[in-house]
Amino acid sequence: MGAGERGGERVAVVVAHPDDETLWAGGTLLLHPEWRVIIATLCRASDLDRAPRFQAAARRLGAVGRMADLEDGPEQRPLPEGEVAGTVMGLVGDREYDLVITHGPRGEYTRHLRHEETSRAVVSLWERGRLRSQRLWLFAYEDGGGAYLPRAVAEAPIRTPLPEEVWGEKYRILREVYGFAGDSKEARTTPREEGFWVGSRGWGLGASEGRGGIVDCRLQIADYRVAEGRVEGRGWRVESREVIGRKGRGEGSGVQG
Repeated sequence: MGAGERGGERVAVVVAHPDDETLWAGGTLLLHPEWRVIIATLCRASDLDRAPRFQAAARRLGAVGRMADLEDGPEQRPLPEGEVAGTVMGLVGDREYDLVITHGPRGEYTRHLRHEETSRAVVSLWERGRLRSQRLWLFAYEDGGGAYLPRAVAEAPIRTPLPEEVWGEKYRILREVYGFAGDSKEARTTPREEGFWVGSRGWGLGASEGRGGIVDCRLQIADYRVAEGRVEGRGWRVESREVIGRKGRGEGSGVQG
C-alpha cells in the first residue's frame, strides 16, 4: 500500500537536506507504516546525485518525497526568512496535518545554518497558523558543541530506543541508498535512540539572526504527562515514553536544543 493510500495520520517531515529525514527520524517513520507521510527537503533538487537518492530513501521509509533547491553552498550564506518560509509552504501545501516534524532550533550538531533556518521557518509558520498541524515535533539531538557524535537529548520529552531491526534498516538506507561509507560521520552517527521536543504555541522561540542579532534559542517545554506505551509496526515493537497530553505553557525546562 502506498503512502498516499493509507488511512492513518497525515504527517509532514520538513528537513534542510536529503538524509536528514533518515538520520534524525527514520526509525520513527519505519515504526509507523500507517502514517501518510510526505518528506520535504528544502535543498538539493538539482543535485543529480543526491536528488534520486532522496527519492529512493523516501520510498524505503514509506513516504512521498518533495524537493526544493535553496542555495546550499559551503559558505552557509544566510537566507531571507521569507524565502525559507515560502519554500516550506510550497512543499507542504495548504492542507492540514496531524503532525509536522522538523529540525531543532539549533540543529542537531555544531553547526549547520540551514537546519536552524528550517526550524525557525517551520515553527513560525506553525505558531501563526499558516502551517496547519495539530502537533509539532522538533528533532532533539546535541553533540556537546562538537565534542562527540550527535545523540538524543536526555531531557527530550519523546525518546524512542529503536529495535535492532529498525535501526538496521535505517542504517542500510544511509549506507546503501545514500552511499555513505561505514567510517563516515553519518554512518557513525546513525542514532539508536530518536528524540523529539514537543511544540507548544507561545514558545516565543527565537534564534533569529535578523532584526537585532542572534536571540538565545531555548525551548519552553509545555507541561506534559508521560505514559509507558508501545509502538508497533511492520512486526517491530518498541517500548516508548510518549507525550500523550499537555496543558498550559508552564515554565518549561529551558533546555537548549
